[in-house]
Amino acid sequence: MVLSLFTLDQAQRSGIFLTSPGAAGAGGGAVINSEGFLKLQADQEKFAAQHVELYMRYLGRDSRVGELAFDQERANSIALQAKLDSITREHGDAYIEGIQPRHFDSSWNWIRQDALFMWCDIIFARSLPAGILFPSSLPLSLYTPLLVG
Repeated sequence: MVLSLFTLDQAQRSGIFLTSPGAAGAGGGAVINSEGFLKLQADQEKFAAQHVELYMRYLGRDSRVGELAFDQERANSIALQAKLDSITREHGDAYIEGIQPRHFDSSWNWIRQDALFMWCDIIFARSLPAGILFPSSLPLSLYTPLLVG
């Protein structure tokens, strides 16, 4: 009896209104006020947030580091967008579309790129196919990397 009186008194102080077992129906379950429950839930969330902030301070960490990094990246993004907008105003969309990098996925492009790399390697004497010699008519400056390095 004393425990139930104490429980009812504590519940009323917290804003939770319990009914007596006979008034709640045959089940005898507790009925709580939804407004009081929402208030209690908000207080608990506030209490948990205060504890998290306390532990972060104790550990010497800033709980807002992610938010600060996000704000800095948003400022960087706004600054870059302003630069792009000024370039677009000055040169137009045709210029911007013309200088976009191109990515080729076709085999002819890979062969062309490999041939270009091979040609540069031969010119700068980085790797030569077996049995190929430099003709004496080439200027010395083309194959000095072979002599120096």
